[in-house]
Amino acid sequence: MEFLAADPERLSSAALRAQAEELGYLFVRGLLPAEALLSVRRILLQQAADLAFLDPGCEVNEGIARLGLQTPSYDDPRFVALQVGVQSRREFDALREHPALITLLERCLGGPIQSRCGEVCRLAFPASEAHTTRPHQDQAYYHQAGSGSWTAWIPLGDCPGSLGALRLIPASHLNGLLPHGPGVSGMAVPEETDWAGSDFRLGDVLLFHPLTIHAAQHNRDPRRLRVSVDCRYRRQAG
Repeated sequence: MEFLAADPERLSSAALRAQAEELGYLFVRGLLPAEALLSVRRILLQQAADLAFLDPGCEVNEGIARLGLQTPSYDDPRFVALQVGVQSRREFDALREHPALITLLERCLGGPIQSRCGEVCRLAFPASEAHTTRPHQDQAYYHQAGSGSWTAWIPLGDCPGSLGALRLIPASHLNGLLPHGPGVSGMAVPEETDWAGSDFRLGDVLLFHPLTIHAAQHNRDPRRLRVSVDCRYRRQAG
């Protein structure tokens, strides 16, 4: 099924909160301006090129993966270097603190928002199914400091399902925290489960609850990387 799109300009804050509470997510088309996203994309892809993730025979901004590589694991030193190189830039700060995003979160969660609750810059490689993010709830991997954080999943370019766009199970947050396997193996989901997803366009944002079950789709593009960022937020205490 398709995501139910929310229109912040037409919906009241109470209606936005009700939709988020019922479904465990908000999907908003065209929330963020192209230049804010593309400036981070350029930085991220240049870092990827410097780390030899990209095909040296192609333009950096095309995001063409070097043949034979797989999506790096979280403990890969190159993955760590990518995070440091991108998240230290003011353009990344401007994106995660963008007024349109913060305002939506404040309306959705009903109060002032704390940002910088955990960010990840991601590259999903083609033909890397073994490394595709499995179904899981973010809450399963939080310690106390990260408890209760909502995620904004933001592709840095048009991202159809075939490029590895995120999908989720609506209202799955209502079932509480479910068992997960060891490490990052995720959780078992019945075959007949109804997932929701959409083809993302540049500027679209998906917000979801820390208990909402979600997963990436396989990147089936022959050469292109999926380029995205996760930014996490929670309502300020008190």
